[in-house]
Amino acid sequence: MIRTQPEVLIWDWNGTLLDDVNLCVRAVNALCQKRNLPEIGLKEYQEKFTFPVIDYYRAVGFDFVKEPFEIPALEWITFYSNRVKHEAFLYPDALNVLRWAKENGLKQIILSAHQKEMLLVLLEHFGITPFFDSIWALETYEAKGKTHLAHEMFNHYEFTPDSVVLIGDTLHDHEVAQELQIPCLLVAQGHQSRERLLQARVPVLDSLKDVPPYIDAWSRDRKTPRIVDK
Repeated sequence: MIRTQPEVLIWDWNGTLLDDVNLCVRAVNALCQKRNLPEIGLKEYQEKFTFPVIDYYRAVGFDFVKEPFEIPALEWITFYSNRVKHEAFLYPDALNVLRWAKENGLKQIILSAHQKEMLLVLLEHFGITPFFDSIWALETYEAKGKTHLAHEMFNHYEFTPDSVVLIGDTLHDHEVAQELQIPCLLVAQGHQSRERLLQARVPVLDSLKDVPPYIDAWSRDRKTPRIVDK
């Protein structure tokens, strides 16, 4: 729980700072077309997307008896990486929130299931590398999850739980926060629907612009996070 204003914001990347949701829908549909599987829309995508992503592929209809997971995973990465710089964008309020945190002396860290080399390229592309004190991401493209990476990061910095907030857009982000025993804010504009996020029973915000006033009020009132259910 947070008793005073946090010292560190741990950011998820995809779907939290980077709006790549529609690109991800196009990517999976390209793979579905190749396999004569039904295409999915945005709403279905947000209901089925999960970690590890192999479970999401199975939910969409992929058969890993017929082919190994590595084949569609590589096809997806190729489709995504060829388009992400032109078809994905920072959320409208991302820069303002990152500036607010920096101006208020908050340390900012990215903790992502994205492949690290690609992530570093994208941070440079969008011009936001200087906002972050460190970047923690996976070395592979398999997107199995980031729990082990989170523990490594937490041990590296020796954070105290009440000094940190994790901000993400999926139930996996909440799972990671639970593992670390730290507070979590979820933003309902990314890869999972608001209805799914509410299952975590942590604050669910509409957009990034709600993050600064929420944390300011949280700090001012010295209260534990309220559950948002609307």
